[in-house]
Amino acid sequence: MKKTKRPGDIFAIPLPDGRYGFGLCFRASLCGVYQHIGASQDDLPENRRFLFVTAINNASLNSNDWPVVSQDPVGKNRGTQFPGQFIYDEQTDSYSIYDAATGEDVPASKEQCFGLEEVAAWSATHVIQRLLSGGRHAWLGAADWVPYGVEYHEDGSFCRYNVDTGEAR
Repeated sequence: MKKTKRPGDIFAIPLPDGRYGFGLCFRASLCGVYQHIGASQDDLPENRRFLFVTAINNASLNSNDWPVVSQDPVGKNRGTQFPGQFIYDEQTDSYSIYDAATGEDVPASKEQCFGLEEVAAWSATHVIQRLLSGGRHAWLGAADWVPYGVEYHEDGSFCRYNVDTGEAR
């Protein structure tokens, strides 16, 4: 029987090489995927640095393959902020920034969307590919795209950082 992840659940993501990635459920399918990769399910992240914060499809998120291994109160904090995500409309060749907290999207330029996560519900396969590639993914298609991670603070606020250099954005 599948167990639905709850806000605050830290879950292990088995990787093909025997190591583990980890995710934190914020609400419904919105999760952060930690930058940390551990040698075992017990080798938990020591900070709140995420490669990306995005929706993960329910079939992947709630599968028995990704067991809950711990809890983090920042995932349950109703005041937790979420980074914007972008939407690209191919028909109109336009961009907008989506706010997961309010459900609103605002017209934006391509430049304003740089470094943001694209709105999507990721499958287990794609989450694992992104973990193993340091947060990058082929769908953005830009060789110069820099992955910006998200680091959460105890109060639920966050800052963005360059995954390659660790520098705050």
